[in-house]
Amino acid sequence: HLSCPCPFACSKGRRIDEVTSAILGAGAQHRRRISTATLNLVLREAVAWKAPPTQRGNGRQGRIYYATQAASSPPTFVLFVNDPRLFPDDYRRYIERNVRENLGFEGSPIKFWYRARRTAYTEGSGAPAAPTGNSRTGSAGRGNKTGGRSSWR
Repeated sequence: HLSCPCPFACSKGRRIDEVTSAILGAGAQHRRRISTATLNLVLREAVAWKAPPTQRGNGRQGRIYYATQAASSPPTFVLFVNDPRLFPDDYRRYIERNVRENLGFEGSPIKFWYRARRTAYTEGSGAPAAPTGNSRTGSAGRGNKTGGRSSWR
């Protein structure tokens, strides 16, 4: 079922200007870029209005650290969060709807990627990496290439 009479209007020569302007507008929205600051402002307001749900049992709550637009055509946004599993589908739809209402993108699909922020705890066995030292001096933290700082992987 078509909700738009566009194919029939064009075949009869009616409303061609409206159809072409709608197509050009959708193409412009598809290629549009949003600054990181503007995107984070919209997301901060959305989270302030409706916070992510708290998980039953352990009481953990999703947290959005920041977001950025990774690509255009189609617009793709990456949200850096504490744990992507803490954001259920209904909350993800709420975020997408809020971005559409405040930033536009009419007629264009939007992709959202929820990524966990990498830390020393998420990459390895669950414990932070031990500082590495210079084996010649035997002192941990002195004489290494990082200028005395321990290296984290």
